[in-house]
Amino acid sequence: MLVNHSSYTLLLVDDNPVNLQLITQIIELDLPDVRVLTAGNASEGLTLAAQSQVDGAFIDVQMPGMDGLEMCRQLRLHPATARIPLVLMTAHIASPRLRAEGLEVGAHDFITKPISNVEMLARIKVMLRLCENERLQVTSTTQLQQQLEGHSAQVRWLSGLLISGDGSLAAADEQWLRQLTADLSLTGCKDDRQFYEALVSELPLPWRRTLLKLSLLECIPLPLAGALSEIADIAAGLDYLQRHQLSLVQNEGKDDCLLFHPQVKELLRRKAMQVLSDTERIEVYRIAADWYKERRQILPLLACLMGGGQYAELSQLLSRCGLEIFHEDNACTSLQILDQIVDDRVAECGWQSLVRGIMRLENLADDAALWLELAYQLFLSNNDARGMALARSWQVLQAIYVDGNWNDWHTRHGDFAQLADKVMPTLAVDEQLAVAFALGLSRMCFAGELETTQQLLDRALAQAQQSGSGSALIRLRLLRVRLALHQGRILVARTVFEQAYGASVEKHSIFERVMIHQAACDLLLADGALSALHQQQATLSSECSLQLQGRTLIDPLNGYYTASLLVARDQQGLAEQIIETALNSPRGGNSDHLRSLLLQLRGWIKAQSGNDDAAIDDLEKGLELREQAGSPVCRLENLLLAAITCATLDQLPRAHRLFRIALERSHRLSEERLRTGLHAWMAVVSQRLGQEPEAHEHLRSFFDLLRRQRTLFFWGLSPALLKDLLSLVTTSLECELLLPLLEKYLQLDVDSKRQVLARLQVRTLGGFTVQKGQECFNLLQVGQSSRLILALLLLAPRHTLSIEVLMGQLWPDSPPVKARNSFDAAHSRLRKALEDQFGNDVRYQYLVLEKGMLSLHHVRFDAQIFAQQMEHVRYHLQREQYWQAEQLLWRMERLWQGEFLSGYDLGADLPRYRDQYNQLRLEQLQALAGLLVRRNEYQQAAVMLRTGLLLDPTADALLRQLLAIYRRKTDTRAAEQLLKEYHAALFHEGYATEEIDELIEAFGAHWLRTSINHHRESENNESL
Repeated sequence: MLVNHSSYTLLLVDDNPVNLQLITQIIELDLPDVRVLTAGNASEGLTLAAQSQVDGAFIDVQMPGMDGLEMCRQLRLHPATARIPLVLMTAHIASPRLRAEGLEVGAHDFITKPISNVEMLARIKVMLRLCENERLQVTSTTQLQQQLEGHSAQVRWLSGLLISGDGSLAAADEQWLRQLTADLSLTGCKDDRQFYEALVSELPLPWRRTLLKLSLLECIPLPLAGALSEIADIAAGLDYLQRHQLSLVQNEGKDDCLLFHPQVKELLRRKAMQVLSDTERIEVYRIAADWYKERRQILPLLACLMGGGQYAELSQLLSRCGLEIFHEDNACTSLQILDQIVDDRVAECGWQSLVRGIMRLENLADDAALWLELAYQLFLSNNDARGMALARSWQVLQAIYVDGNWNDWHTRHGDFAQLADKVMPTLAVDEQLAVAFALGLSRMCFAGELETTQQLLDRALAQAQQSGSGSALIRLRLLRVRLALHQGRILVARTVFEQAYGASVEKHSIFERVMIHQAACDLLLADGALSALHQQQATLSSECSLQLQGRTLIDPLNGYYTASLLVARDQQGLAEQIIETALNSPRGGNSDHLRSLLLQLRGWIKAQSGNDDAAIDDLEKGLELREQAGSPVCRLENLLLAAITCATLDQLPRAHRLFRIALERSHRLSEERLRTGLHAWMAVVSQRLGQEPEAHEHLRSFFDLLRRQRTLFFWGLSPALLKDLLSLVTTSLECELLLPLLEKYLQLDVDSKRQVLARLQVRTLGGFTVQKGQECFNLLQVGQSSRLILALLLLAPRHTLSIEVLMGQLWPDSPPVKARNSFDAAHSRLRKALEDQFGNDVRYQYLVLEKGMLSLHHVRFDAQIFAQQMEHVRYHLQREQYWQAEQLLWRMERLWQGEFLSGYDLGADLPRYRDQYNQLRLEQLQALAGLLVRRNEYQQAAVMLRTGLLLDPTADALLRQLLAIYRRKTDTRAAEQLLKEYHAALFHEGYATEEIDELIEAFGAHWLRTSINHHRESENNESL
């Protein structure tokens, strides 16, 4: 269609005169006959539009006073200007929200500044064609004009679509537009959904069939869209759809891809199923499948084969590609499509069953084991060794991490190992790594082949690093953590776990989170960190629902770990309750492997409580279940617990025999995790049997392992065992090695003569109390001077100060004689109060005055521990050991109960220490929040930062970090409130108003104001 440019007038509205001049020059150079009107603001533009016959307008969005959106709205309100085609000019790429707002106020199109000459002229020419079409429509009958009043925006949009696809509006199209408008008026169609539903039925056939065909596919590259199209210029038409929010175009490698908006797609696809015949739909999928096949794009090819019902071809493709489909882009979308195949169809094919089983396992579905076993049987019937090896690989993971069904694997393992060795050279890299991971787990857990597992793992890790397979590398590292723990290489296990934990994988599957969680719990158990186990469980619960956790071994296994640590703390009653809960859980009750361990531990607890018969029953039943479940490595654990139960029941010969068998097998398997406890108990049992040389030999081996492993827990640890070991100690070095365990589990210390003493535990964070064993003394019961003496001693090097220093700090203005009298009185009151509470040995063992020096011995206080842990946190953070750092930060969180000596008057140098500990607290909260943000735990991170701001409302670092979280979450209200609180805190601190405004501006107040204004405008638009 030819357009007579001389009969048209365009209006340009922009507050920037340079922009107006440039756009005017563009129009004058190429379209000299088009009349151009310019306005420097919206009000001036409205006046020109009302006074002149304007055929189209280009309007800037961001203008002072009335913006471009409001100007469009005003133009649409007046009949004389209601039908003017409008194009909005934006300084940035128009967001979906801005596009939606523009379309609502009547905008026809958008153009982004700086404006390209070619793009500007193309927009103008399309606008002029629309204007010509509008004029032709306006010359119709009066009745048709009235019908157009309610639907001008829809008709204008539709005519633009037809012009973009064919370059002009044919007479038949014009007639169709008139009839559609009349039909819409008669049916009372007002909303967009009704409009589009009518459109799908009434659009000209080429457009209608093209859109229906394209809606069958998920993500359509534009060249493929052209192959399926029945209109002249599909690229221009899709570009038009994109600019009007009916579709999106995203970059997919070398090709731009079309995605329909969900609501539009749902409407089109439903209509396609009604209108297109089965043959037509299959042909669409065939064309798309051939297109993807030529380009080796596996996942969309799978979707097309499934959509076209080409299940035989789909199975062949799965067989050819194998695990590759799990590592392609958009894997989640395509796997969800595959998951829609009906079960009966899947059950006919081994590869479809395998994919279904893997998908189910990765999401912890109940039927994963059924699909994996079905896949194995189908592969077996077809003599498909590759498929059998892959199916067995995921069955290994199912047994070890999910259901604990180990019973068949002591016979299955040999066949699986032979099968894996046979097919390994023929597998793709991803498949080799998956089989290697499963085979390593099987060798370690089911066969006890630790050295063979190490060799296999070394090769697989090198291959994974070379191939760059992130997921495989994580899993292999988790296997190495497990192996290193069995080998007693705790430091290696921690280091490798940090590599797996910090790997740059965007999103772990639920199954991977479970594997990471179990490895973390294994490490925490090695440290005897009971409270950290609970924290780790809370972390997992924030990522994985309790319902999903209940489908795995997590709960019963954590129950076993927790009960073991409670026994080490002499809390047998609570430990037995937890074991009962674990035994009654679905997974714990159905797994012979786990039940055997739980029963053995319960048997030991019953032996300690004097319930001999029940202890023997659990012992024998546990050993019986272990024979059924297999696993040489786990059998060591059962033997250890059984022998400990016998030793507790004073069945020393049997205990000695069981310990000896376990030690022999431990050496044969090269296992060291359990060997520490075996040597410890063997030393005690040998000593009770009167075999002193053997007892001391095992004691030396125990201390060698303790020194090498540097852990604070070993299997079989109990308070009674530690006391027996202490009685066997003969050297100061041995006593020093045992001391950390005595402190942690018995709160004991040892003096220079190797006498055992209860350690004083002093709480200064949030109060001031001294605890010895179960007895607690509150320092409120003594005077201010006595409290200050104790506080200064706690903070002094080696907890020792001279009397002169104390007098100088506490009574600096008093004469020496009066200061000495004051010290003697305060010291005497403090000592007497502690003696009344803890006994007469206070003056000889704890608060010792000797040769003018006052010392505090055998004491630990929380503030000092808090500071020491912060030093360790810095160490780990510098080395990017984020998991270990977070564990320490949570320990510090549990330790902090309030400010240093909160509620007490401070004298001398103590206020300085309070400030120091407050700064450490702020550093701890900031570091913890940073690590939580790394895990996308924004809400919990915000809570940590808010806690810090309660301590110091002007802490800039915390404020900046919290604002970043609010900005990421676009929570403008919270950010606004935070800055108000910051303003009030600075004002309270005495800052001048100008300084406060400058500080707040530095924290991003400009961003906040812009966001708030935009939010308020959106609310106003919604209310209108």
